[in-house]
Amino acid sequence: MFTYFIQTETKILEETLTVRDKEVLHYRITYPKFISSAFRHVLAGINRLYQKKACEYRQHCRTVLYAQAAEQVLYDPEGQFPIVPYEAILNFTVTYNGDCVLSLYFDRYEFTGGAHGNTVRFSDTWRLQSGRCLPVSAFIARPVYYKTYLIDKVMEQMEQNVASGQATYFEPRKSNAIETFHGKNYFLTPKGLVVYYQQYDIAPYSSGIQNFLIPYSRTVLKPRCDRN
Repeated sequence: MFTYFIQTETKILEETLTVRDKEVLHYRITYPKFISSAFRHVLAGINRLYQKKACEYRQHCRTVLYAQAAEQVLYDPEGQFPIVPYEAILNFTVTYNGDCVLSLYFDRYEFTGGAHGNTVRFSDTWRLQSGRCLPVSAFIARPVYYKTYLIDKVMEQMEQNVASGQATYFEPRKSNAIETFHGKNYFLTPKGLVVYYQQYDIAPYSSGIQNFLIPYSRTVLKPRCDRN
């Protein structure tokens, strides 16, 4: 049986930006660097990709967000109003590391004033033997249509959560679950495949990002190394 564990280093880009000695923006960006004696070429490409994305987001913070945050000081030279510093945080979580597969997600939180900030999640699942980023359909056995199957499983859990009083969702529940479903919004865990919905997609802000674990089975395929 082929299996490899990939070591993960956390890289950090962090800075506090000011205008006239007043803090207006703080950002903290973390991204992974993967290390292993196996899959070196593939991991080097993945590392370059995440480093590039981290640097691009840092540039976004230094330009777009900073310009917005600086207006508080530039348009209030007398300092009559309190300054509300902006905040940007990008964190990653590796959820599956083995069987020639890496799965992880990133949460990007931004606070730009108002009652609260907003978080957006995005994710990738890599087959290390090929260097391909896999679609969720790669883990659904044929001839099952992945979208119908996953939405049905999500709806089962939503109905159970409502019946038990564990959660509330926007109505109509099924239509919202279908309309806001995105095949790219998934990641793997040792227990199964997780489908997630962004904030406000199917539930109130206070409910956060909605995760639905669908255990491995004959239909939901557990990762394994390709022997071909």
